[in-house]
Amino acid sequence: MCINCDCAHVSLREVIVQHHLETVAVLSLGVLLASGCGSHLPVPSPSPSTTVTLYYVQSQRIEPWAPEINGERPAGWTDAVRSDLAAASFHPLSIEQRDLRATVVDPAICSRCPDFFVLAVMFPAGEREAALERCFVADIPDFNASATTTNQTAASRRDCQPFYVEPRS
Repeated sequence: MCINCDCAHVSLREVIVQHHLETVAVLSLGVLLASGCGSHLPVPSPSPSTTVTLYYVQSQRIEPWAPEINGERPAGWTDAVRSDLAAASFHPLSIEQRDLRATVVDPAICSRCPDFFVLAVMFPAGEREAALERCFVADIPDFNASATTTNQTAASRRDCQPFYVEPRS
């Protein structure tokens, strides 16, 4: 077998064709990494076909990590969101708060009213259906439209179970 990295890639393809795919792939990967060739292998980034971005409509006074209506974000909000998502068995790839306040014509103030920020979470594509069942939506909400599941807060919806559940006191 070649020690040269380029040759090792060619040899790997030839060996896979001739032997059992799983065993040879594991052994060949070990050889590549042990020879230093692994440091030259590209690290794949998530592609749109393997990920999905979904949105969670937050309430003004329900989720502890949601921004205030004035835009102030609680300290440690990303860690709190990651912890709550992990508790619901999700594996977020990225998390951000999207500010939609400028699009709102007539904001209401109440505990279960939207704070006009949307939690945008990129998930592995395999978690899409489970996230939708936990009140995530596929489209960015239009808060000026009539009430639909897309623009209702997760806490006020009855067709799903919010991934964040208020602790009982």
